[in-house]
Amino acid sequence: TYIIFFSYTGSTEATLQVSRIENYIIQIPLAFQIFEENTVLILGLLPEAISNQVVDIYPLWLRFNEASEFNILPLIFGSGPGSAAFANSMLYPEGGLYNPRANLVRLIFESGLIGTFLFINAFIRPIRMLTLSKQSMQNFLFAMLLLMGATFGHRSSTIYIFLGLIFLVFSYKNSIKDKSIVIEQDD
Repeated sequence: TYIIFFSYTGSTEATLQVSRIENYIIQIPLAFQIFEENTVLILGLLPEAISNQVVDIYPLWLRFNEASEFNILPLIFGSGPGSAAFANSMLYPEGGLYNPRANLVRLIFESGLIGTFLFINAFIRPIRMLTLSKQSMQNFLFAMLLLMGATFGHRSSTIYIFLGLIFLVFSYKNSIKDKSIVIEQDD
């Protein structure tokens, strides 16, 4: 469907994006084969598209290997803050720490599936507790899920600002409503 949509729009940038995704799809099995065959990973062995994104792929590869060896505790509970950067540092002989660019990779590697679930729940649950109409609730949840997807793609504080503004607006709205009830009772 993406190819049909992009060919229909006639955009050359859209076509380039599809070929880029196609490169990832073709090269990821090669990268997995290289990961399996080498105990010490040399970045020059990886396909170009994968070597550019290896800081996001390698921590997930480590978790996949641990799960395939039935060591599921790190997958469930994670391995602590900064551990994804430390895992990626094994890839670079010159040293240094390289954090994954995708926040979802960091969440899964550092806080596990439970921590990732708690992170999601920390943003969805407060919106469900607001007294809103069903349509407004769905709109806010949709906006929160969009921002959460963006936050998973790249670490950002936008989701915290959005949640704070929602609570600020609705607490102000509820305080005005409470004052009008008090004024009516006084009359």
